Amino acid sequence: MELLTKIDKIRQWGELGLGRRRRYGGGECRQSGHIFTFSDGLTDGIKPSVTTLATLSPPSDLEYLSISSYGGLDLPNWMMTLTRLQALELHDCAKLEVLPPLGRLPNLESLVLRLMKKHAEEWDGIERRVGAEDANTTSIISIMPQLRQLMIRECPLLRALPDYVLAAPLQELEIIMCPNLRKRYGKEEMGEDWQKISHIPKIYFYDT
Repeated sequence: MELLTKIDKIRQWGELGLGRRRRYGGGECRQSGHIFTFSDGLTDGIKPSVTTLATLSPPSDLEYLSISSYGGLDLPNWMMTLTRLQALELHDCAKLEVLPPLGRLPNLESLVLRLMKKHAEEWDGIERRVGAEDANTTSIISIMPQLRQLMIRECPLLRALPDYVLAAPLQELEIIMCPNLRKRYGKEEMGEDWQKISHIPKIYFYDT
């Protein structure tokens, strides 16, 4: 069963070539209203668009973001400032070593991670610093309170999902061609962390 999210609308929008287009070397970005897409069409080993993406300044009220074929080792810092972001796709960012702390995006509803084949083994957590004045108090921090749909496809090295993601109000989880995640969370595989996802209404594992 295909996971249908707002990400599909972003992809179709980009494929149709809509929105205002800007080119940076071999990279291209499109923007229209609250939608922003970035694609790096460069060949491996030539990455001027890595610097380009870091220096772009999408509007702070961005709601839909897609980044594909990006050659950097990490994602730009401005991503974590997009507090109104609702849908995000990271596609074929093959050199990423650590996924960013997406828990800092409080309004994210749909998330798709695709084709992170080479390096992405870890998904960063959330840094929490408690000041001296808070040392004796108990606080509840709601992380990713809006996340409903998560698709992870062809990220074979990814070993685990952060607890803050599994604690989100997910309604649909789709994991495709991710052997480590299937082994860890799959019910049929008697995965050690199956109970952490068993509350999600719709769960799909695919090998192809």
